[in-house]
Amino acid sequence: MSYSGWKATRKSAGALQLDPANPRIPPSSKTLSQSELITELVTHDDVYQLALNIQANGFFPTEPLVAIREKGKYYVAEGNRRLAACKLLANPDAAPEDFRSRFKLLSAKMSPTEFDKIPVVVAPNRDSTVPIIIARHTLSQIARWEPAMQASFYYRLVSAGLSVEDVANKFGLPAARIREGLHSHNLYQMACRLKLPVKVADHVRNPREFNLTTLTRVFDSPHGRDFFGIELAPDGKISGKIPPQEFQKGFARLVKDLASGDADSRTLNSPAQIKEYLEDFGPTEKPDLSKKGSFDSDSFLTKGKPAKAKLGGKPTKKPKPSKNRGLVPSDFVCNLKGDRIRDVLIELKILPPEKFPNAIALAFRCFLELCVHSYLNQKGEIKNMENEKKAEIQTKNLTRKPGQPPLRLEPHWTPTLNEMLNRIVDPNRNLLSDNQVAKAMKKTLKDEQDLFALNLYTHNPNYHPSGPKLRNSWKHFDALLRLVAA
Repeated sequence: MSYSGWKATRKSAGALQLDPANPRIPPSSKTLSQSELITELVTHDDVYQLALNIQANGFFPTEPLVAIREKGKYYVAEGNRRLAACKLLANPDAAPEDFRSRFKLLSAKMSPTEFDKIPVVVAPNRDSTVPIIIARHTLSQIARWEPAMQASFYYRLVSAGLSVEDVANKFGLPAARIREGLHSHNLYQMACRLKLPVKVADHVRNPREFNLTTLTRVFDSPHGRDFFGIELAPDGKISGKIPPQEFQKGFARLVKDLASGDADSRTLNSPAQIKEYLEDFGPTEKPDLSKKGSFDSDSFLTKGKPAKAKLGGKPTKKPKPSKNRGLVPSDFVCNLKGDRIRDVLIELKILPPEKFPNAIALAFRCFLELCVHSYLNQKGEIKNMENEKKAEIQTKNLTRKPGQPPLRLEPHWTPTLNEMLNRIVDPNRNLLSDNQVAKAMKKTLKDEQDLFALNLYTHNPNYHPSGPKLRNSWKHFDALLRLVAA
């Protein structure tokens, strides 16, 4: 394709629209507004980090946004995260509440006219942008989409009325890749239609989190297709040879296991592992292949429309991510002072520990230490502990041999996390308003299991954290942190 005829221009961030058809956006029963799109991208797609880079280095003129003109407006087909970053640097009040102050700090360092003339190339139509989008997001470029996003993109190409072969020929893609993408998309839509517990459903309906690759791998295996009584049709549809209710029994179990982490890419990596896993299904979970019936991915559970994905909300309100997404529940409120505490808390609420166990383990220990130190400092206890340490050193100096240099308190001394936690639960100091929390925390410190685990996360190269371990650790410190952060 020749791009020489595409119009190169410059437009302000405000004159450009985010694309509601962006595959990064989770499935929804309605078209999202521009503010809702901003909230989704900021909450889940690291727009703030991109804004930091733009603030530090400027908007690279060699990477213009790619826009199309539809209904009199310019929609950005490629570069939505960059556009969202520019919009919020130009107008930080439009950012979600949890990010607003940070965008204001970045915006204050930039010229008000910085984003009046963003480089844009205008494509003649949406189809002409496809090769660029494929190259950047489905092949080997840095902004690669999650599997569910790639699958959604291929589905939109075909749903425009083209056959698999037409799309393959038009855009130079292997037909097999498009079929795989369509099968993945249809499996994902079927998973989103299931009636699942709220927390599980929220995880499944977020394409950034759900393990679609492993779900597809199960159905790519002959044993998986035979077990569930389905076939993968050449047009990308999933065709069932049994009643949909029978398929649903096993399918729901598989989807829930993938959402909870009970099954993953390691345990379902080979045909033998898939066969062993499926053979472990109970009688009420195994599809009865003797029953006659049929369905396909379009008709599967059509009486219940695909559930709307839980979105970030309007930027004028605080986003409400799923409580089980991050390590820290979304209802956790922290009134302690300090930008560092606030920033770490935001990340602990957003990043799933199942996906980032090492980063979350370190961030959790850091957050615990920052909160406890801040609380004790407000109570004057950090100064008291410093004075006690000085007195202890003076006592030791009295017993040192002549000629030995005196011991001194190291510069910028601060108590260890263990020392601070023992201080805060000391019954003789009454530092906590809830005695039950103090007693429970004292027992936790006596057992030392959870505190020991936190230290292992930080210092032991052979100890590996996991999502379940981290969530269990949070349970033991939740009540204490709610008290000190209130």
